[in-house]
Amino acid sequence: MIFCCAIEICVKQPYPVLIFQEEGRITLFLKVYFYAMLLFLIGMPGAGKTFWLKQFARTLQCQMIDLDYFIEQQQGCTIPELFQKGENHFRQVEQEALFSLIQTQQNAVIATGGGAACFGNNLKEMKQNGLTVYLNASVQEICHRLEQDATARPLLDQLSFDERLSRLSEMLAKREHYYRQSDIVFHTETDNFADIIKQIQSRQQQNNSNHV
Repeated sequence: MIFCCAIEICVKQPYPVLIFQEEGRITLFLKVYFYAMLLFLIGMPGAGKTFWLKQFARTLQCQMIDLDYFIEQQQGCTIPELFQKGENHFRQVEQEALFSLIQTQQNAVIATGGGAACFGNNLKEMKQNGLTVYLNASVQEICHRLEQDATARPLLDQLSFDERLSRLSEMLAKREHYYRQSDIVFHTETDNFADIIKQIQSRQQQNNSNHV
């Protein structure tokens, strides 16, 4: 008679496993509970990606990565300086940086720039390699936040409040089609953060179950 027992170990990195012990032999089987994962935050400039990046990373116990900061460190210059070479040049650099993170990171929350999800096949790659969360805030709320934010934003700087409000409305009209394709929509002004975390856990568990 063969004695066999299963011991469940719930750890977060790199992968949880089931350990099966059979007459001195130990076999490991992948058993994902929670989870090596990539979580991408997308949305308009000023939607709160930097703030929510910290909240998600702390709650999910993941590394936090700001894509714009990663680009600046990688390129040795600021985002506005990259924009001076043209938006197309910046979008190419941005895409290369994003794809590099997708290939090298396993357990991270990544805050992307406002336009990252709207160019090339960036959104497709993010959705295929992780979960995307759209931080949905009203244009009025975003505009008020930007008034208090010293971050340089090449597409919005040097504008009055009314001009910025108009520009943001135009940008959202063009971009929301992409944002709405996210796996999860987080209405930051009304939704409960704990409920969003539960949605993320549920979606990730479902995704991992499909691959086991």
